[in-house]
Amino acid sequence: MAKKNQSTRLTKQHKKSHGVVGIFGEGAKLHDLNVGQISNLVIKQLLFTHKGKAKSWTTMKCLIL
Repeated sequence: MAKKNQSTRLTKQHKKSHGVVGIFGEGAKLHDLNVGQISNLVIKQLLFTHKGKAKSWTTMKCLIL
């Protein structure tokens, strides 16, 4: 019975916040964008620095781990 109550509560919360878009605050959304942008820059720099060793991020992960 507890699971049904939780499901009902989450459904109400989801509808009230207009879906996934409304769940996280502006700060969290901005942080997520910033982390994604920085991650892409780091990956590009690693691929540039190790040009001859890796052709993709998957190969790069194997080299640095």
